[in-house]
Amino acid sequence: MLDRCMFIGAMFVGTCTGMEYSVGTVEVTDKAYQLTINEISEPILIMGVPSYKDKEAGVISVQKTASNDFSVKFREWSTLDEHHDIEVVPYLAIDQGRYTLDDGTILEAGTLNLTSKNKLLVFQEEFPQVPKLFLSATSNNSAHAFNVRTSDLTRQSYKITLDYAENVSSNFTAESVNYLAIYSPSSNVTMPNGESLIVNTELLNHSGTRINDSRLFIHEERTADSEVTHVN
Repeated sequence: MLDRCMFIGAMFVGTCTGMEYSVGTVEVTDKAYQLTINEISEPILIMGVPSYKDKEAGVISVQKTASNDFSVKFREWSTLDEHHDIEVVPYLAIDQGRYTLDDGTILEAGTLNLTSKNKLLVFQEEFPQVPKLFLSATSNNSAHAFNVRTSDLTRQSYKITLDYAENVSSNFTAESVNYLAIYSPSSNVTMPNGESLIVNTELLNHSGTRINDSRLFIHEERTADSEVTHVN
């Protein structure tokens, strides 16, 4: 199961109930792109799902270089040539903290230092229902590409783990990870300026599913074998 967030609109900035936020898109390759977010003093950056122009599998890799600056690139798995053509990636940046919107939506954003490969995290407060959870690493200390994944999500807590390629057996490296948890009475979250965030849960595999004009699917890496089938 995979949570997905669709960011509507190329770029907007807003403020509500003390919460500043910014949504936009960036074009990335295997070369680092410098993303600066001046609208927020200490932004919690959450990267969305990249486009699928170059067919080689990989992950969006982010390194926070200063309070408002991030180095973003597409990092292919270690068996590939590591060159990657331009992909378009949406992002959301938000103030750290917990906020309640007029429609009852609750957002909690923060950052954590993952010092072990698996860790149990507790939210600041319990949510009315199990929230949708979005994770983005903001460090790139490992010599290998990795994914951030979650399990055992409840109203109070969740488990987080880093997944490396199947052929990687090296020791774990500590990483910084941003999180955004969203509870909403409906799948459409309306921000104060009228822009919408669509927050939903989909069952995904290697075949994928249609969402509006796009297809969302799991692109499995092939470092240990050529099998790319992925169960829901």
